[in-house]
Amino acid sequence: MDSRRLKKVSTLLQETLSGILAKEGALIYGTKCLVTITNVVVTPDLSVARFYFSIFNAESNEEVLVALHKNMSKLRGLIGNVTRHQLRKIPNLEFYLDDTLEYVDKMDKLFKQIEEEKAAIEKSKKKED
Repeated sequence: MDSRRLKKVSTLLQETLSGILAKEGALIYGTKCLVTITNVVVTPDLSVARFYFSIFNAESNEEVLVALHKNMSKLRGLIGNVTRHQLRKIPNLEFYLDDTLEYVDKMDKLFKQIEEEKAAIEKSKKKED
């Protein structure tokens, strides 16, 4: 399938589900947290859409993810209502937690630690000289 079509479908699904979660998100996962869709990957046959979420201000990210899984058929129906004129078949939904921000934070801390160790080594070398 044309990659442009896949990109269009993934963008359409991302925008649609983002709008649905903005309106009805509190009813679905029941907390006042911020759920952001960071990426959508659609399989080449358009049968599966994988949604990657970033969750902020939640007591437990896993609880929000479980609530999304529990309401998957409702979300799929709402997506179908919005995209019924653009898509023939609504893909099956899969939800994943996107830990990219946590990974970036971890890498930043490691780089800072390396810089501090370099500075300490250079400082000790200057004292020896």
